[in-house]
Amino acid sequence: MENLKIPHRILLLHYGKSSAFAGKNIKLRNALAEAVIHEANLMHKIRIDESEIIHAGTKHTSGHSIIDQVADQISIAPGKSVGHWIKQLAANDTIALHVTENLINNQLLKAHKNKGLFRKKPTTYSLNGKNDSQLVSDYLKESAKSDARSTISLAILTKHEI
Repeated sequence: MENLKIPHRILLLHYGKSSAFAGKNIKLRNALAEAVIHEANLMHKIRIDESEIIHAGTKHTSGHSIIDQVADQISIAPGKSVGHWIKQLAANDTIALHVTENLINNQLLKAHKNKGLFRKKPTTYSLNGKNDSQLVSDYLKESAKSDARSTISLAILTKHEI
């Protein structure tokens, strides 16, 4: 559980409560955008100063394409606030789609493609394990004092009222 990145933790909690695609919910998109920013900071791809975000200047790849993309965007337009980047990154469902696909690829999430007689019904999602959402929630609460990702995850969930 400790290896799960912040956006993955947030989406596991979401899909434990709802089968709807996360990208449709603006609060969730904002939370995911902030989660990616904090994850990039933890991976030393960016630095969050008091009022702005700056590229850390590292050239190495993080191994996570969405984090590298965010760091690259920040390097092009440095000095913007966290709020600016949350708004910018949450403008579409790219992060939600990427992390959802990653959870599916890692067999933590199942996609159910429903088809109707004359129209396509929206894809729904469910966790592979029935108690995974509760396990993530319990882990976040128990490890918040010793794990930065858990502390940040809980703060983001509270801030965005998720």
